[in-house]
Amino acid sequence: MLTAFASHDIKNAIHNMDGVVSQLSVDTITEDEILLIRECANRLRDSLDEFTNIGLPQDTNVIEPFEIVRLMSSISILHRHDLKYENIHYKVVYLLDKSTVISQNFHWLVQSLNNIVINSKIALRNTQDKKIQITLSCDDNSVTILISDNGIGIPPENKPKVFTAYFTTTGGSGIGLAHVANVMKQINGKVELTEEAGFTTTVKLNFPLKCDTPS
Repeated sequence: MLTAFASHDIKNAIHNMDGVVSQLSVDTITEDEILLIRECANRLRDSLDEFTNIGLPQDTNVIEPFEIVRLMSSISILHRHDLKYENIHYKVVYLLDKSTVISQNFHWLVQSLNNIVINSKIALRNTQDKKIQITLSCDDNSVTILISDNGIGIPPENKPKVFTAYFTTTGGSGIGLAHVANVMKQINGKVELTEEAGFTTTVKLNFPLKCDTPS
C-alpha cells in the first residue's frame, strides 16, 4: 500500500507538469509556468525520496514549521494552469491569519490537498460554471480545511466508500482519497465529507496545528 501511495504521488506530479509542458514554447514561457514546473519538480523529488525510504528504519516523517499561506501557494502553483485553461473559478477563503504557523509534514499536506483538488477537477468536467473553493479556519489547537466543488457530486451510496483504497467512480486508481485518509491518520487528524452551501461536494480535513504523533 505504501508503494502504491508513493507511485500515485509521482504520477500526480507528472500529471500536473504535463499539462503545462505540452503547451510550452521558448518564446511564450511565463514566470508562472516556470514556477509550476519547479513546484512539480519539488513534489517529484519529495515523492521519490519517500519511495526510496519505504521499508527503511529511519523516520521519514519530516516535521517543519511553515505558514498556512505557503501551503496554499503550493496548491495554487500546482493547479494554476488547469484552473485557467479549464475556466475554473478558484477561491481561497482565509478565516484565520495567513501567517498562522503549522508544524507538520509539509509534503504530506501538499499531497493530500493536491489529491483532493485533482478529484474536484475531474468532477467538474461537465459543469458549466466551474468552482473550487478552499476555506481555512483554526482554533487554538487545530486547523480545518474545507475543499469544495460544484461538480457532479457523490451518490449517497458511495459516500461511505470514498476513502477506501481502490474504490473509484471516475476510472482513476482509487488511491487518492485513501492516501489522504492515511496521511490524516499519521498526523492524528481526520478527513470526512461534509456540506458547504453552494457546493455539491466538500471534503473536510482537520488536524493539529503542531505535530503530536506518538514517538
